[in-house]
Amino acid sequence: MIDHQARIRNVVKDELKKVSLGQIVGYAVSPTVIPVMTQQGPQPKPGWMVMISLRTTNLGYPEVMQSELLVGGMPPEDSFRESVGNLFQKCVAIRTQIEAQDREALAQFRGSINGS
Repeated sequence: MIDHQARIRNVVKDELKKVSLGQIVGYAVSPTVIPVMTQQGPQPKPGWMVMISLRTTNLGYPEVMQSELLVGGMPPEDSFRESVGNLFQKCVAIRTQIEAQDREALAQFRGSINGS
C-alpha cells in the first residue's frame, strides 16, 4: 500500500529546500476535510492542508505562518509545489514588513532619546 501522506510530505520538503535557500522553515502537511460550496450548500470534500512557518530575525517575535487548503483526495504534485512556493513568499513578505516596522520603531526610539 502506498503511503500518500509520506509521499506528499516528501514533495513539500523537497520544494521547501528549493525555495528557502537554507533558511530555517517549519512545515506541516496533512489530509483534511474541506467544506466546499455546491448548489446543495456546503459539502465535505477530501483535501490537504499545507502550512509553512518562518522565523523572524528579531528575538522574542513569534514565527510567521501561512497555510493553504488544497481540494481533492490526491491533487497533483505540482499543486503542492506551487502552494509551497506561494506560502513561502507570503511568509517572507510578512517577515520583511515586520522587520521593517521594527527597524523604524527602533530608529524613532533612538531619535527620541538623542533629541531629549
